Amino acid sequence: MKQIMILLVLLMIIGCSTEPAAQEPISGKVTAPATASSDGQVKTFEVRLLKQGFVPETIEVNKGDTVRLYVATASEHTGFRIEGLDIEERLPKEESAVIEFTADKSGVFEYNCGIYCGAEKEAMIGKLIVH
Repeated sequence: MKQIMILLVLLMIIGCSTEPAAQEPISGKVTAPATASSDGQVKTFEVRLLKQGFVPETIEVNKGDTVRLYVATASEHTGFRIEGLDIEERLPKEESAVIEFTADKSGVFEYNCGIYCGAEKEAMIGKLIVH
């Protein structure tokens, strides 16, 4: 049990990094390409889909920011969807995607895996907060 807790803490620390490695993701897919915004900054996040949920659970940006998400899963075929922003990407097992968009609406938007595969997956919800 102690080893599992240590592993989870390490995964959370690694997954919470806001600067991913310089390498391109496995699939190299890009969804919703963003145009440069004179008002905002480029905000980059690494998002991991784990069986327990998302790391990080909450992402905060400002309206006008260009948001670049490096989304990865190692366990199963899944997806990544941001409700209310028309963003959805399918992720085959052990692949990743780059999802880039301009945060042009203020609010709180839920993100989830986008694929129903049981009641436990309904708890896999994160929040994108656009100030």
